Amino acid sequence: MKIHIKGMGKWSYVDGSAVKPVIKPKAEEWDTTNTNGMGILLKVMTPEIMQLFSNFDSPKAIWDSVAATYYDGNDFARVHELNVKAFHL
Repeated sequence: MKIHIKGMGKWSYVDGSAVKPVIKPKAEEWDTTNTNGMGILLKVMTPEIMQLFSNFDSPKAIWDSVAATYYDGNDFARVHELNVKAFHL
């Protein structure tokens, strides 16, 4: 999943380093990209899981919450499954 998001040039929204600009046209562009990043993450989830994370307001919040909830550092099979799903979006 991380590889897919980085490949799309959206990782800075997931890691939190993309800061929302103050100037309106750039802020609107940032909002759109931020929302797209959330969509990328939510699309690979089952509807039941998606309900748990769809109310977050940033890809970073979703990523961090999913990691805290499900990732134990050794879930290679699940990581692979999510990567495969992400590449088919």
